Amino acid sequence: MDFVIASFSIGLGAIASVLFRRIRTQRIAKMYGIKKSPKQAYSFDTSKNSSDLEMMKNELDSLQVERSIIAGSARRVDETYRDGKLSKLEFDRLMLKYGDDLRKCDEEIEHARSVVDLYDLNAIKNN
Repeated sequence: MDFVIASFSIGLGAIASVLFRRIRTQRIAKMYGIKKSPKQAYSFDTSKNSSDLEMMKNELDSLQVERSIIAGSARRVDETYRDGKLSKLEFDRLMLKYGDDLRKCDEEIEHARSVVDLYDLNAIKNN
């Protein structure tokens, strides 16, 4: 029974991660237009307005929720492995996947946070 619950929890975490990533990608593409390189997609334009700032803050909130879901799934995998209900091979595979997802999410959070900070600093400078 615990294995079924753990599998279900892991599956929901993976699905949520994919959905959040797809939504975030669509928001970034919509906000910046289609760019040729990732560096261009993350360029900062100080002429953005407050609606863009709100969108970036929402993006940051979304990323933090996604990170907490991924971290929760990784914790559940670890608990299931410690209970002996998951093989070492499956544990390693899942932890590599969730570790990579967490790393990517942390990078995106760092970028979004820096953009929000730049907006705030620009607003302070203008005032």
